[in-house]
Amino acid sequence: MENVDKRKVIKIVCEWENSGRRLGARSLIAKPNFHSSLKISDDMIAIQMNKVRVEYNKPIYIGFTVLELSKWKMYNFHYDYMKPKYKENINLNYMDTDSFIYDIKTDDLYDDIRDDINYHFDTSAYPKQNMFNFPLLNKKVLGMMKDECNGKIMKEFIGLRPKMYSFKIDEDGGETKKIKGVKHCVTAKLTVGDFRKCLFQKELYYDSIKPNATKTYKNPKFDEIMRSDSLKTLNRQRCDQRNCDFILEVNGEFIYAHKVVLAANSTLFKEMFCFSEDDKENMPIKNDFVDAGALKTIVDYVYNGEIKITEGACQSLLVTANYLQMDWVEQQCKQHLKSSIEGFAGELNAACVFGEKLADHSFRYILRHFPQLIEAEGFLKLPIEKVEAILTDDGLYVRNEENAFKSVFNWINYDPEARKPYLGKLVKHVDSRFLKPKFLRNYARTEPLLNTELLSSLSNRKRKFGWWPNDMKALNRYGIPYVLFAGGSRHDLQEPQQDCRVFYISKYSHLPLNECTESLPVSPMKERRTGLTTILLENNVYAVGGCVNEYECLSTAERYDPIINQWTPVACMVIGHSFHGACVYNDHAYVIGGRINPVVETYDPIRDEWSRCEKTPSPYWHHGNCAAVSGTSIYSFGKSKDGPMNIRLDPREGHWYTIDNAIDVVGVEVTSYDHSLYFSGGYSSEGEGKRECKRFDPRSGWEVLSEMNHGRYGHSALIIQGRMYVFGGYNNGFVSTVEYYDFQKNKWTIDNSIKINHCQGGAAFIHHPN
Repeated sequence: MENVDKRKVIKIVCEWENSGRRLGARSLIAKPNFHSSLKISDDMIAIQMNKVRVEYNKPIYIGFTVLELSKWKMYNFHYDYMKPKYKENINLNYMDTDSFIYDIKTDDLYDDIRDDINYHFDTSAYPKQNMFNFPLLNKKVLGMMKDECNGKIMKEFIGLRPKMYSFKIDEDGGETKKIKGVKHCVTAKLTVGDFRKCLFQKELYYDSIKPNATKTYKNPKFDEIMRSDSLKTLNRQRCDQRNCDFILEVNGEFIYAHKVVLAANSTLFKEMFCFSEDDKENMPIKNDFVDAGALKTIVDYVYNGEIKITEGACQSLLVTANYLQMDWVEQQCKQHLKSSIEGFAGELNAACVFGEKLADHSFRYILRHFPQLIEAEGFLKLPIEKVEAILTDDGLYVRNEENAFKSVFNWINYDPEARKPYLGKLVKHVDSRFLKPKFLRNYARTEPLLNTELLSSLSNRKRKFGWWPNDMKALNRYGIPYVLFAGGSRHDLQEPQQDCRVFYISKYSHLPLNECTESLPVSPMKERRTGLTTILLENNVYAVGGCVNEYECLSTAERYDPIINQWTPVACMVIGHSFHGACVYNDHAYVIGGRINPVVETYDPIRDEWSRCEKTPSPYWHHGNCAAVSGTSIYSFGKSKDGPMNIRLDPREGHWYTIDNAIDVVGVEVTSYDHSLYFSGGYSSEGEGKRECKRFDPRSGWEVLSEMNHGRYGHSALIIQGRMYVFGGYNNGFVSTVEYYDFQKNKWTIDNSIKINHCQGGAAFIHHPN
């Protein structure tokens, strides 16, 4: 079958610039999916583009089905038609995928099949006035058999092996030879006699046919010796300014080089030389778009294979490598900048040197990665005009308004004497309606600039807690709401997954979002996990523990950052946990118990450290446990070998207390909402999923709520927009429906906008940059 992944996108262009709606070579080369180019002639070039979309419209199962149906058709023709018709008077001498060679003893074969032509045969290739008076029927009808000789008598047939045979026609002496995989010019020299000698005399004719052949022999040391010696020689000539056929003038400095070396390493130079109309040597080409020092460093690299990247020169090297389309150098510069992400903010100040294109790229990078840059030196050095432009841009992603607030004071405190007059101006660009009072009180204790007057003006604005963004600017500023699904069991409850998927909140389908689809690409986790838990800390998702089989629990954990769409391993837990409870309390993650496990651990994201807490009174049993926070306590629910074990931990005291153990909640999912805990689903003694839903109020106890539409266990539950959503689960098969619970109406409703097979995995509600 055709493999659509191997198809290439080739554009043939004859002009450098655009012509009407037809893109020229310059535009195609500048596209991010540009791959390579090949010069065909002086005014024509072939450009290969990477595919941005692959449509799998050639399913392999169709080819498989067609092949099986053709086999069935062949067997049916032979055993249900020919054999019953001629019985012992027919012998099958040779067959192929779609053909038979029969030896039939009969008075008149053509008269025998006359009545069956309409059902079994294609006679369209017979002469119109044929001696058999056959009608010309079934032209190119699938499944019909065709006389390859079209009524002529086959005098001799010799078949040596599959796809290798020859036969001779009696009337005109014509010969037909078929050898799969051999060129026609070679087959044409053979005769039926050659086939006959091979069959009966076992003769092999090695020298009878001598096709032209070319074989390449490579010296294994050529690359090592010639590349090194040749480039060393050319580099010495370059340094001595001898035999150089290209001179580049950059900001008054002259850089000597060889066209062939530059073209071999830079796509831009390659295309420049292809389309250059001036072939005069030693004529300086002026270019003031790049930094002279960076260009010298890169030219040195193409001759000696090494490049030195310093902190001060990294930005100029990055933009120069990008301009020259030298992917490897660009990648090394980006890797170098990873340890100093403020470099991207620093690039914004370099627009006058490196061009507006880089400035625009840096500005958009700051808008998207703003929460990571508010303490970076590159951002703190920006002038007031650019800081104000960032804070007022409709595309700014702050994640939460506290980050915008912190950025203002961080920038002011970098040079307080000079910048203090701008405080009132910048604070106006922070929407204080979404600043929590607790955050303001804590921040005022350590920030002298946040005086009583300013704090009072911020506090007087009407609060909007619980408000949900419903316009484009708000979604850009706070992110698009998604549900992230991580790991779990996809096809077999024993098969762990590392894939991640998202569920897009359909309320915003009317907005022109950049990535507003359920198929938003999410990178997979580093490890396969089922029976894991996911928790949310500062809009980063942590996938904790899980298992790869029934006996091996994972102690590893990893963090997902939606801004960069990447999972990063974090510190390992003290011991492995699976089917455990996990929650967040006071900016720390807590992992409680799990399957046959009483250990409790807490994680500090700032220090990236795990530490132990007091164990649960007993280990939880095979179905593990669930956990959630309500008020100032952590609650854990499950079943031990002695029965239900529902307990409460006060982290301030560090001790576990037993609560109501009369309620059995096995395999349930728990969520916290408005000082209460809500339980959905569960595992029944018959092995089926429950439809039950309960509420636990620490002040008043248990309450039974209306049942879900579908029973399930191993599912995920989240609070979204003031509703409790349940996703996936298992109940004698995967439950793909999603439903939500209305707290005011005490009613479950199925959400038909999504169906997902999700079981024993993790889920988290996040905001992804638009």
